[in-house]
Amino acid sequence: MSVSYHAYPSRAGMSAVVDAARRGDRAAMDELVSHCLPLVYNIVGRALNRSADVDDVVQNTMLSVVRGLAGVREPRLFRSWLVAVTMNEIRTHTQRRHTAPAPPEDIDNVIDPRADFEDLTLTQLRLSDQRREVVLATRWLDDDHRHLLSLWWLVEAGHLTRADLVDALNLAPHHVTVRVSRMKAQLDTARLVVRALTARPGCAALADTAAGWDRQPAPVWRKRFARHVRDCPHCPDATNDLVPAERLLAGLALTPPPAALASDVTHTMHTVAGSQAASPGLHAVTAGARSGLSLSKVLVGVVAAVAVAGGGALVLANHNSEPKTQPASAAAAQPSAATAAPALTPSPAAVEPSPTAARPSPTPSRSAKPSKSPKPTPSSSPSRSAATSTGLSAPERRLLVLLNERRRALGLNEVKLGAAQHREAESCVRQNLNAGSGLKHCGHEVLFASSGNSSPEQMIEAWFNSPGHKTALTYASSRFAGPAIVFNGSRQVAAINIDY
Repeated sequence: MSVSYHAYPSRAGMSAVVDAARRGDRAAMDELVSHCLPLVYNIVGRALNRSADVDDVVQNTMLSVVRGLAGVREPRLFRSWLVAVTMNEIRTHTQRRHTAPAPPEDIDNVIDPRADFEDLTLTQLRLSDQRREVVLATRWLDDDHRHLLSLWWLVEAGHLTRADLVDALNLAPHHVTVRVSRMKAQLDTARLVVRALTARPGCAALADTAAGWDRQPAPVWRKRFARHVRDCPHCPDATNDLVPAERLLAGLALTPPPAALASDVTHTMHTVAGSQAASPGLHAVTAGARSGLSLSKVLVGVVAAVAVAGGGALVLANHNSEPKTQPASAAAAQPSAATAAPALTPSPAAVEPSPTAARPSPTPSRSAKPSKSPKPTPSSSPSRSAATSTGLSAPERRLLVLLNERRRALGLNEVKLGAAQHREAESCVRQNLNAGSGLKHCGHEVLFASSGNSSPEQMIEAWFNSPGHKTALTYASSRFAGPAIVFNGSRQVAAINIDY
């Protein structure tokens, strides 16, 4: 399949293609790939320095896109959503593995020259050379600035709008302006460093400063070289000759993705889309997701269920779970009954009866199944561990702590306990327990069910091993969350309701 980037003539045109693709139209899916794959490839490529992992991150992003298509509520905002999904994948990858920047001498392998200079009007050779300097300078930026530049570059080139940039960063427009200004200042500094290092003949004092440098662009060396260039009387003052980066990037073409990558992505997307369409429980859940979820939250209403040794576990989010990784993650989340209970609380009395019955009631009541046990025991009615002054049981507090640990590791803000989110999570958990089997969403939450008594650690592990669930829990815009865990003696259901 030949993939070339094209812009849709209108939001209506975009909406029509997205609608057709999520209904299973293969031609529409191909058109969707042809629109978003080059964009994703360029964002990821510039953010990750064209590392060997670029193709993997691109494929993961495109898989998230096709899995999220079923929950899209506002197709007209598809592009902004696509950019947000891409940046989330980049952030996840960067935290997991810090790839080494490409050395300057490998620039021809880092970016395809034809992609940078195709369809351009080169007014003078100096402008062409400075475009090359900008590409080299990006390797010297801090990670955050380089990630921002990968989007800003496409805005200035005309492939994204400023609204797309603001949406992807989840910041107020004023704050985006400040961040872009800081990034541009660092980019200009890096351009001067590149110019000084590539000047012929070079500065002897600069060569002395570079003693011990491993030839890999790095922030610490950028600062050292920049300090030298500012103070050295022999290094030429090139600041007056520096063409604004906006002019250099205006109209630049996108780097086309490799044909093999385009073919692999298209095949995989068709396969995943086909498997979703064949899922017997897909349509009912998707319909609910469409009715209440917004596109900008990357929502998908697809159930992922797996068989687990020693009992059944089910995880559900307003995202699709990855079929290939789900068995391993769910197996890790399912403990034996003998080992799970102590993990919930440090005391033997892990759970106490909840004032709410197994069947919703306007007044506090005992279990709807008293025949199992006439007394409130850890294995009786739907119950939670003893609530504290915060209204949370110890396992629920632990679940919130674990969520924030994962968010901090990804460079995200912590979420605070939200009373409304906690109430909604507990209500949803009890509704699912009353239903007896399966899981059904009530709002913005991820769900977990097990026939055992799983620990908060196992729940978090299962959710974060599933790309869809992880995405739901790792939005930069999230501020409040509410956990709920209820066990009725034979089935456990847990949820985290989180604002997006």
